[in-house]
Amino acid sequence: MHRESFIREETAVLKVVGFQVGLPSVEGWLEAFASRVYAVAGKEIAAILHWLVERGRGIVAEVLPRVATSALPPRTFALGLLGHGLASAGLFRLLGGGGAAPGSGLLGKPAWDQISEMGGPGAAVPDSPAHVAYAEAMPRLLELAAGATVEEVQDAARSLEEVATEALFRLP
Repeated sequence: MHRESFIREETAVLKVVGFQVGLPSVEGWLEAFASRVYAVAGKEIAAILHWLVERGRGIVAEVLPRVATSALPPRTFALGLLGHGLASAGLFRLLGGGGAAPGSGLLGKPAWDQISEMGGPGAAVPDSPAHVAYAEAMPRLLELAAGATVEEVQDAARSLEEVATEALFRLP
């Protein structure tokens, strides 16, 4: 197909939908991931997922205006938030250089806590009896729910932490 023909066909499709094309957003991806984890894991972690999405929205509001979308695409940003949120809840292990403890993040707990505090009120992770039961199964649940390997979640969390730290704490 020639470029001109493709442009004509694309324009025709856009006219049919009234040029209303939804672009993927970080919030959209995060909500989709949380909904999928909920569908796979069940109501036992619903409060944690709700907390994760709310905290994620606050972090997005602080970080996104300060970074280029090309530095951290929406899906990667959301996958990083998912990894960090689940790590904060003790349901996923983020590995840094040398193997950090669950919930400590990749750059260390203090750096992530500073970023996470920007997510607004409600910093405490909801208590859930599911912590122990789901922590071991979470890597497989993430593969099913987010379509991402553990390595992809680790990489996304690392990228988010690097970009967020640079955007929020760099000297002017």
